[in-house]
Amino acid sequence: MKRREFIGLVAVASAAITPAYARKCPPANPGLRFHIEEDKAGKFRWQLKSRGDIIADSGQGYETRAGCREAIERVKTCWAAEVEG
Repeated sequence: MKRREFIGLVAVASAAITPAYARKCPPANPGLRFHIEEDKAGKFRWQLKSRGDIIADSGQGYETRAGCREAIERVKTCWAAEVEG
């Protein structure tokens, strides 16, 4: 049975983030959500969707749901990263 989990994208607030960084974070978008699914091999993968369209994915499977959620948290904290190229 395929399990799905939905995680809303929100601005991260912690002591490690400076106020200047927090100002760069985009506002919460109710149409933007992370989805976690278990693939046929039993690994967990995430997709970032906006109104049903996939705009990013994990590109790899994670052994545990917790590992997949940790990867999502890393992506969420890097949301204001610079674009190269």
